[in-house]
Amino acid sequence: MTTINAAELARWVPVSLDLEAETPFVEWGDFGDRRFSEPFFDESVARWAAQTPPPRAVRTDLNALSTLDQAPSLDPDGFIFHLSRCGSTLLARLVRQIPGCVVISEPSILNELLVANPEFVDEATHVALVRLLVRALGRRRIGDERHYVIKLSSWNLRKFHLFHRAFPAAPAVWLQRSPGEIIASLLAQPPGWLRARDSDPNLTGSLFGIPFEEIASLEPAALCARALSILLQAAQALPAGALRTIDYEDLPDAAWTIAAPLFQCPLGAAEIERMKAEARYYSKDAMPRLFERRSEGERPIPEPIRRLAEDHLDRLYRDLRRR
Repeated sequence: MTTINAAELARWVPVSLDLEAETPFVEWGDFGDRRFSEPFFDESVARWAAQTPPPRAVRTDLNALSTLDQAPSLDPDGFIFHLSRCGSTLLARLVRQIPGCVVISEPSILNELLVANPEFVDEATHVALVRLLVRALGRRRIGDERHYVIKLSSWNLRKFHLFHRAFPAAPAVWLQRSPGEIIASLLAQPPGWLRARDSDPNLTGSLFGIPFEEIASLEPAALCARALSILLQAAQALPAGALRTIDYEDLPDAAWTIAAPLFQCPLGAAEIERMKAEARYYSKDAMPRLFERRSEGERPIPEPIRRLAEDHLDRLYRDLRRR
């Protein structure tokens, strides 16, 4: 750790926080002129942290977020919510091709704030901290930043009210995909919340609002279906117009026909061509690797998963697709 004045710290990046420490703190990193070019924000943090010699970092109390909010920062032009495994990372990477657009993808520091114990953070404080942290992540560090989009983790939809209260003018998209395809993908490559089912079921339960006893009784496929059902119902319960639905099948074109215009990011022919070129590659790979999109017939969904989705999820999915 190092000592730093507020003027210099205003150009640094918040990388972690702890709200339950004896003195809650934010950790900041000196990213210099590094951009968030990796598919996920945490990958950019890991690349920064792996430097030799070790990069400069400092801890401050939470008041620094408010003090530094006077520095040039961007309010988000839009939020990307999603059902998981439905092209949100691709959409984020395509939007990043727009000159001057900062894209922050699933920052764990924001997730740490969202799961804060209500005993430590009431809702009004939660909203205030969400606003301050989102703006701190959108700091104009380099000077050419003009637009700002955040792609959130799937379970963050349950916290939609916090984001809306913090930034009521910011539009949001909702990405979804055929639920059976999502369940098959989650089982093939389990996300952290599914891997934690046995080791930390309370964490999995808290993210989706599923009681501990229910998690213990569910097989992995049924737990995936339960989590997706909760998110689909949460999306459906929001007021009309709160989310603009984009389906996986609409990508990549929806990036320049729906998302960018909704976020009021100006596009010309050059920007669209850049987005089309980026869409040729796997979205979650840091190094370019050509993407081969397979049809459903080439990778059929197992019958038990298909029935599970048909019985519990497909109607919700279709209803949202019609919005």
